[in-house]
Amino acid sequence: MKYFISIVITCFVIHTSLAQGDGTRAYWPVPAGTNMVTPLYFHINSNAAFNNPLVVAEAEFETNLYGAMYTRVFNLAGRSAAVIAMVSGGTLNGEISGLIEGETSGMADTYVIGLVNLYGAPSVDLETYMQTKYNFAADVIVAFRAPTGSYDADRILNIGTNRWEFKLGFPMMKFFNWGTNKVISIELVPTLSLFTDNTDISGTNASLEQTALFNLEGHVTRKFSKLIWGSFDYLYRNGGRTSLGGVNNNDLINALQIGGTVGFDINPKIATYVTYGGIVAQNTNGLDGDFLKLSFSYNW
Repeated sequence: MKYFISIVITCFVIHTSLAQGDGTRAYWPVPAGTNMVTPLYFHINSNAAFNNPLVVAEAEFETNLYGAMYTRVFNLAGRSAAVIAMVSGGTLNGEISGLIEGETSGMADTYVIGLVNLYGAPSVDLETYMQTKYNFAADVIVAFRAPTGSYDADRILNIGTNRWEFKLGFPMMKFFNWGTNKVISIELVPTLSLFTDNTDISGTNASLEQTALFNLEGHVTRKFSKLIWGSFDYLYRNGGRTSLGGVNNNDLINALQIGGTVGFDINPKIATYVTYGGIVAQNTNGLDGDFLKLSFSYNW
């Protein structure tokens, strides 16, 4: 059982323009009082720059991002709750049809998630957690991305977005064989993101706007031994059309992304995992690309 605990709190990964949502096992139950630090790395190839609302079919962008998250799990009126904060930075380079090229580096926008369990996972200490058999759990998450990243309207590319994003979601998880070396989970996470306008666009007085973006994220995970687990991951996205000065761009997102994750438990406090995935179906001029994510976590 001690090996099981370190794996289930390997959680909470960031949302990017091309990544596997918030990630497999992101919202599994965790004992109150848990703290976790998670360094991670993303390599992304896409036709959308990192966290940029614009999708350009003919574009090729490469992002290398390094980040660190802090997670704190606590008791809120008897329910399990958590706050997760992430800072990140890295490099971005790319081109559009070989005509426009650019590169930049700097900090990305700060991402914060608040979570409260609605059903199935009341707040418990470590001793009670070890004795609990979880069956089904449902949470609510409220998240925001603050415009703290590097942004200059005169640059061709930016890592920061110069706008706010607000997200509401309802993670749902069904567990089988909890507490054993063969635990299985089925996870479903519908979310809706809303965006404020970017009012600082070079060469124009117009604002860049984006409609709401709906995400439906899912994972099927299985533990293979005390040390190894894996998951099949998918993410469907729809919406997010941008407009400049009220004129719509041809960049509506309607895309299905799949991937896989393999996790390794090093000891009861340290774990690591790797995820790879990419777009397998999309609309004309829609989001495309693939990504690799490496993560390492330490909890206490």
